[in-house]
Amino acid sequence: MSDPRLITPRELRLIECFSSCELALTPQQMQARWQIERTQIATICNAADVTVNRWFSWGQTRQHPNPYNLQRLALADILLEFYEELPGALIARYCHRGLR
Repeated sequence: MSDPRLITPRELRLIECFSSCELALTPQQMQARWQIERTQIATICNAADVTVNRWFSWGQTRQHPNPYNLQRLALADILLEFYEELPGALIARYCHRGLR
């Protein structure tokens, strides 16, 4: 196994940029952008269908997605929007089921 790569000033700037990004998309925003079913949102968020249904409900049963869920939806939105532009190596590194 090789040694970890050094963090250069360029990478430090990228880390600063990423740390200030608000990487979040609500389920409602996701449905407004894509024709996506609640079950697919559940799959993206690794959540139960009933949980996702609570994100869309009103009143006492309403729940809000946690920051992890919002981040997963934002990442899915990026993948859907820019899939054709992403390098195959990037997809292969993080999407183990193989998309291409």
